[in-house]
Amino acid sequence: MTAVGSPIESHDHDEAVFIIDGLLALDVDGIRLEIGPGEFFVIAANQPHRTAEGSSGTLLLVDMPE
Repeated sequence: MTAVGSPIESHDHDEAVFIIDGLLALDVDGIRLEIGPGEFFVIAANQPHRTAEGSSGTLLLVDMPE
């Protein structure tokens, strides 16, 4: 993760994120979430999302195709 953020994207499959350390500031369909170490979150398929400014640390991202 970087502090700059990323453009909005969506995928045709679910994505699972597990935060190893730091903080993931995530905008999901216009709602900002903050996910911390040890937390797990699933972004549903076709849901617009982006890493927001202020994120930093390490995460594990798993694409979950059907």
